[in-house]
Amino acid sequence: MQILLIRHARAQERRAKRPDAERALTSEGRERLLECRAGLAALEYAPTRILHSPWLRAAQTAALLAAQDANGDASVDVPVDVHAGLARAPDAALAAELAARGEGSLWCVGHEPWLSELACVLVGLPAKSAGAIALKKCGVLVLERDGDDSNDAWKIAAQLPPRVLRRLGANAQPA
Repeated sequence: MQILLIRHARAQERRAKRPDAERALTSEGRERLLECRAGLAALEYAPTRILHSPWLRAAQTAALLAAQDANGDASVDVPVDVHAGLARAPDAALAAELAARGEGSLWCVGHEPWLSELACVLVGLPAKSAGAIALKKCGVLVLERDGDDSNDAWKIAAQLPPRVLRRLGANAQPA
């Protein structure tokens, strides 16, 4: 089983009159996300389910990730669901719930520093270690577990910065 922790794409700037949860993706954020999605496809990462924070920018990121399959074509039906636990600091209950899902490749779209903290909880590190992970916008952290037992240990398999994903995606495109 895999869990991909994915930080949302670039969003509108913060403004006093707009709640943080209502910030939408920018056009540049959408473009870069699609380039990163192509990089994930080049690495043969494909979701079996996508969970996202209820905040607008995470929901939009999840929708764009689900819109394409590994070949860049319109996606088959990938279930996309909101999960309130991805919009706050993680706890052991959230980590246990995600670990117990037993799905092939679960993609979780959310926010920093909470995604890095969630990774720490899953691999058994203190949350204060999250600064060593810190995902950039559209960055991906891949966690893997060998067995199907929810008690099996999670390992960090890869950290994929957006710059690397965009290059991989560009190199995978037909000439």
